[in-house]
Amino acid sequence: MWKKILFILAVAILMQGTAAHALELMTNGGFETGDVSGWSHYGDMSYSGVDSFMPHTGSYGFYAGPTSDATYIKQSLPTVAGQQYTLSFWMSRDTQGNPFEEPFNWFTALWDDAPVLNMENFFEQEYMLYSFTVQAASTGSLLTFGLFDSQSFINLDDVSVTGPDVPTAVPEPGTVVLLGVGLIGIIGARKMVRAKRQG
Repeated sequence: MWKKILFILAVAILMQGTAAHALELMTNGGFETGDVSGWSHYGDMSYSGVDSFMPHTGSYGFYAGPTSDATYIKQSLPTVAGQQYTLSFWMSRDTQGNPFEEPFNWFTALWDDAPVLNMENFFEQEYMLYSFTVQAASTGSLLTFGLFDSQSFINLDDVSVTGPDVPTAVPEPGTVVLLGVGLIGIIGARKMVRAKRQG
């Protein structure tokens, strides 16, 4: 029995050392700071910002309903030239005041100034997930969103850019020693019980 325990714990140690997770590049992608920290916000900033009225998850999300020109938010990301990344975000549009009026709006997502998504004159919608594979042209990439809506509000939340999987840290020697001591204790206790039964 103790051999099985030893084997299971050894496998657990190896898995801990080789597990991988996707590397998140965004700063404040969910706007959970309650503001646009990590982003540059420019253009027509009227009726746009971060609030708690319509987040996708968490407590905050970005909203935009500028009436004269588009509002923009952008962020520079530490990418590696030639490497592919996954860009994803959630976007919705509130109900407009006059539902019989043709919508007049647009939304764009740009990667290094090249559009990955353009939407124009769309009606209300619940939060939808948009996901794209993008490639870094050089060291460092620029993600930009442009939003304009003269009749309602467009909401953006949970922006994510993830790179390739990276291994987690190998357990420190102290952790391995503690596991070893625990194993010795388990084996010793097992032997003592067996010896008492035989006596």
